[in-house]
Amino acid sequence: MAESDGNVCPKETRQSNAVFGIGTGITMTDAEITGSKLPTNSQVLRCYMFHQREGLTLNRTRHENAKIVLKQIILFYNKANIPTITEKKACEKIISLFQKNAKLRELPVNRRSSLSAQVKLKEAEIELSKTFPIWAKDAEKIMKNKEDIEFLQSMKTDRVASFGSHDRKLASQLKCKEVRIKKKDE
Repeated sequence: MAESDGNVCPKETRQSNAVFGIGTGITMTDAEITGSKLPTNSQVLRCYMFHQREGLTLNRTRHENAKIVLKQIILFYNKANIPTITEKKACEKIISLFQKNAKLRELPVNRRSSLSAQVKLKEAEIELSKTFPIWAKDAEKIMKNKEDIEFLQSMKTDRVASFGSHDRKLASQLKCKEVRIKKKDE
């Protein structure tokens, strides 16, 4: 793409948009957490980074951005009937996740290919693939439904379980209700 003065602008590529430590660049699709499982650390981090960047122009604090992301996460935990920690502690976990990743992204470009940096990167990838944990300490003792307990156990380990078709239908109904309420408020 050429500018009017004859200089050529560098083309934007997927690799040039990549964010070290989390992969592809942050886009509008990261603004909303979706899926049929509890969110991963990666989904939460990307969503928070989107809202953090957006929040700079809107003068929002880190905590306000974390609350926006938490509202999305809580929907998944409510759908699975899993008790959660307090809002304040959950927001602190979101911010902490961002700060840990920021340390990785602060590595100088010339050191990113070193062995120690690659080990840190691999550890970060493993951590980002895990479920974002905001369940209460004694969640499994509090929960009554056997299927919900099994779902939580799967989310803690192999992440194989997902919301059933009944839950998808319920999620769709809740989404429609949310849209109706939003339209009514407007």
